[in-house]
Amino acid sequence: MRKKSDAIILSEQILAQGQKKFGTDSHLWVTIALYHKSFTKNNMKLGEALRSIKQNIPSVIERWIVYALTHDMERENSQKGGSSSVGVAFRLRFDQGTKAHDLSKAYLTQAYSLLTRDNLDLERIMLFLDKAIIQERESRKVLEDLMKQYPSSVQLIRAYGALLRDIYRDDDDALAMFNVATSIEEDSAQLEGKGNGEDKQSIRSKDKQSIGGRSQSKMSNGVKSQGSNGTRKRKKKKYSSEQLNIHSVNKENLIPGFLQIVVVCMAVVIAVMIVTFILQNNNFNNCKIAVDQINCCTSIMVMFIDTYIYSKYLTLRYNIIDNPSIEDGVYFVPSLESIKKVLGVAKNQDIFDLFEGEDLSQTLTDNDVINNIANIGLDISKQYWKQDDERSQAYLYYMRANVPITAIEASKRLALQIAHNVKQSSIQSIIISAVLGILSLSIPVIVNIIQFMITVTKLKKGRQQIFLKLVKTSKYEYLLLKKRLDDIDKDSGDTEAQSIQLSGKDNALQVEENINKGIKNKKDKDDEDFDSLDDEDDKDQEEQENKEDQNQTTIGMNELGSGLYSGLIGNTNMNMNMMSEMNKTQQQQMMQLQMMQLQMKIQQQQEQQQQQQQDNENNEKEEDEEEEYDESDEEDSDTKRKKKEKKKKQKEEKNKSTESKGGKEKEENKEQIDKEKDLTNRVLQISSYIPISFYIRIFIGFALIIIMPVVFTVLSIVASLIVIQYNEAIFLSGYRSVILGTCQLCCIIIVQSQVTEILGVFPNFKVDIATNPVWNDISHFTTGKEIRVMLLEKAITFVTSLNQIVLYGSNINDDIVTGDWQIDQLNSPRTIKKGSQTQKIQYEPNEIFVNRDGDELLNHRVYSINGPYNGLEALFALFIQSAKILLETSEKAILDQNAPRPTLSLTAVQDMSSLLIYDLAV
Repeated sequence: MRKKSDAIILSEQILAQGQKKFGTDSHLWVTIALYHKSFTKNNMKLGEALRSIKQNIPSVIERWIVYALTHDMERENSQKGGSSSVGVAFRLRFDQGTKAHDLSKAYLTQAYSLLTRDNLDLERIMLFLDKAIIQERESRKVLEDLMKQYPSSVQLIRAYGALLRDIYRDDDDALAMFNVATSIEEDSAQLEGKGNGEDKQSIRSKDKQSIGGRSQSKMSNGVKSQGSNGTRKRKKKKYSSEQLNIHSVNKENLIPGFLQIVVVCMAVVIAVMIVTFILQNNNFNNCKIAVDQINCCTSIMVMFIDTYIYSKYLTLRYNIIDNPSIEDGVYFVPSLESIKKVLGVAKNQDIFDLFEGEDLSQTLTDNDVINNIANIGLDISKQYWKQDDERSQAYLYYMRANVPITAIEASKRLALQIAHNVKQSSIQSIIISAVLGILSLSIPVIVNIIQFMITVTKLKKGRQQIFLKLVKTSKYEYLLLKKRLDDIDKDSGDTEAQSIQLSGKDNALQVEENINKGIKNKKDKDDEDFDSLDDEDDKDQEEQENKEDQNQTTIGMNELGSGLYSGLIGNTNMNMNMMSEMNKTQQQQMMQLQMMQLQMKIQQQQEQQQQQQQDNENNEKEEDEEEEYDESDEEDSDTKRKKKEKKKKQKEEKNKSTESKGGKEKEENKEQIDKEKDLTNRVLQISSYIPISFYIRIFIGFALIIIMPVVFTVLSIVASLIVIQYNEAIFLSGYRSVILGTCQLCCIIIVQSQVTEILGVFPNFKVDIATNPVWNDISHFTTGKEIRVMLLEKAITFVTSLNQIVLYGSNINDDIVTGDWQIDQLNSPRTIKKGSQTQKIQYEPNEIFVNRDGDELLNHRVYSINGPYNGLEALFALFIQSAKILLETSEKAILDQNAPRPTLSLTAVQDMSSLLIYDLAV
């Protein structure tokens, strides 16, 4: 059936009619796909039919047919080496590129249409031009990528040539690419065999496209030269058939040294980040060491106050041994072994060795006192200690006199000085990191912003100049450019229709040979023309360019006439159907001829005006000569006078007419200048030269670049500030336990009073380094009850303020005043927060806080509590409440001699003692 041309023609006609009536029917497209698969062997049309099936909601069977045909087509393609480029990935990318090409052409056509109007919508014109550029870049990128992968794809080469022709108006390169595609098809046809009629039909259809593309490029050359330059210039150009891409243009470097600036800025930022990391790491290490030292200082203070308290328990235990009745109803007094064990811990060599490398001047004078007290506690824990010896009593006096006001205060000063030094060094590191971070980020950002603004300003001015040229260009030129694109679309449609009708004719082979001969002759002729142009001398070209302005219209007419004549001669061998299709092309060429005639008339009018001006000048010269001749004539007849007057009148009328014409021309020129100024101002006021998306991308880019170093620097600084703040909170927490021990010490002094008045035997002295509000002398050795009660009251107030500062924080500006100026100068952060570990320890119910092994097995560990209690805050409240009860009882005993005196068996005394021995012990 393939050999019967009538059947092929009938099939083509039936399918064409079916496409017009049932273009959305998937069954029809399945039939068309099977037809091309079985008869025409045209993979391009087969692929188009398969795509149409997918777009028209196919059934399950039709989808299976699509899958099978696609699989067969890809298998054939792989067997042929992939030269036909009909793979799925290729088709998707190719469709993407051609779609972008069509969109770019459509936007460009819209821009041309707007530019031909009297009232220009500059914003929309700029919008369409920007969209056309974006789509053109997308199409070019896709097609160039495909060209690298499929360099011998005929379909791709033609699409790339169409892009060059439609958007870039590079007709020479487009024509060359069409010729390359044709030559590739001819070579493939020769390899497959000259007798294969199906392949020749495909070649014939594609040759027609190449002829249409060549004719379009030939027409566009004339339009392009007429519309853009006004004169037709022939350019010397050497074309290489291997170079098919767009000629690269030297792009101006908008940001000089941009890469170098970015590299330097990146190196600076990285270096500063490394320095910041080193500084903050050193800061954290120093803070860690400082925390260990502060904890050791608080441990020393707690051990010293425990040494004092347990020395009192030791005396009480010896008294109980001598008089067991003292222990009736008393359960909190530790055993002798427990007392000696606690006193032996006072000399912790690891803690004392920690301060061997310190050179703090304010603590050097107190080191001997601290060591002596620790050694005394160690001696008391030994077996050879005798409580009644005079030397032992002297040691106890030395220890009890120096622990509250010397040893504890010295350790406090040491801890505060360590925290202060670490804070100062950390602040220095933070300042250095912050300054370096700000400089490393601000300077590159400022430099890049300046370069960016310069670039944007430069780019904006360039786009303004280009757009100003576009809007000032004659509308006639845009009409020609728009007509060029419209003609290309029409010619491509006509060429496709011609290829469908010529596919099954008996004389197809003859037409093909004629077309190939014509193409070959034309190609040879073009090559000879290019060679001859390369061999011309500079003088010949200059003469030719001088004559170009005068002969432009004639050359265009001759070329179009020759084109029409050759078209008519070439079409004589075609049948009536072919003649009807070619008549459309001739009509388009006639329209082109009419537009060129219109331009020729305009030029003729300009030449007539110039000739008229020359005639006027010649007439003026003749009149001047006649006047001179008349003046030299002696005869003064009436006829000559009349003639002279008549000539003067004519001259005056001519001058008036000339002046009126000149005035009109001046007014027209002035109006034209005003219009151009107004248009220029409107163009300069457009704000969309640089799209907003461009600024958004730049902003996002800067943010992504800067965000990491900024976050790193900020986090490191904030973390360092938090760490140095908690150093003071750690000290205050330990110092609170020391003041709790002071309260317990005052409680024991009140209950177990001195036998003899020591202050009368030994002189009282004050310690200047003691800043606590409780005492700074040895007034606790007095036998006066009022002084001991006053000491307990001060201790209760002091520990309550410390507990509030530890939990809720403080700074210098707060109203909380403890009475200790060293404590009041601290900036302690808030430690109790929602969900924090401090909140759980302070307020959540607990059964017991075990500080030493075996404490949970003791009876009467805390006497007033049975079962769980609500955290340390409940224990602290119980301790303060018991202290206040003891305080009230003591005050009543002082005021009333008959009132009961506080004793060891008092519940408040036993609660305070047991709490500090067990659950509140650090």
